[in-house]
Amino acid sequence: ADRPTTRATVIMPAVHLPIGALVLAGIGSAGVAHRAFPLGASHGAIAAAMSLVDSADRERPAERFDVAVVGGGTAGISICAMLRARAPLLRVALVDPSETHSYQPEWSLVGANSYDAADGRRAMESVIPVEVEWIRRPVLSFDPAADTLYLGSEPTSSTTGAPASDSRLSYDRLVVCPGLEFDWRAMDGLAETLGANGVTSNYDYASSKYTAELVRSMPPGGRAVFTQPPGAIKCAGAPQKAMYLSSFD
Repeated sequence: ADRPTTRATVIMPAVHLPIGALVLAGIGSAGVAHRAFPLGASHGAIAAAMSLVDSADRERPAERFDVAVVGGGTAGISICAMLRARAPLLRVALVDPSETHSYQPEWSLVGANSYDAADGRRAMESVIPVEVEWIRRPVLSFDPAADTLYLGSEPTSSTTGAPASDSRLSYDRLVVCPGLEFDWRAMDGLAETLGANGVTSNYDYASSKYTAELVRSMPPGGRAVFTQPPGAIKCAGAPQKAMYLSSFD
């Protein structure tokens, strides 16, 4: 089949977009064009990838993937599973150096003593869909013009033996959903006291368990202060859920 002349990158950042919105950036010789798909985030990403990925039954170089997915969180694993279910012949790579998959939405429930923290963590290898190739390396940089990822030097583990010696990974389509890295040190003194002295956050796995401890030990008539920053944040409902659930403990 003839390959499309416009390449595409599906961007799924860990921020909240309006319901039903997904932005697709198509990179071609004319520059960058943006389209908004009136679909739910997961279904929109799949529809975009499926409509733009050309026939999966063609011969492929061993080192090149039909789709590369960066990030092994809930979004990345879900995208891999849906792609494989809808197009089993696609060669899909999941790029993530972590050995552990965390289901972060449950951390608010952990803080409210409604969920066991251990139930929300699994070995990464156990949640990766069959035939998806796991590249256990961090991504150092993106080169969309060359359809290439530049990877770190950590050992690679793959379910089907992807090359461990190459620092580059080539793809036809790229899905980016690495989540966010928190900078606790951006607020003076927070990193040193987080998880102790009555200071906690449900955005952190260890601290969510400390939240549960604080809720259990709060005396009748005790007071707790819950904070939520203004603007777009990761899972904006989490700070409110911590307050509502804790009040009913």
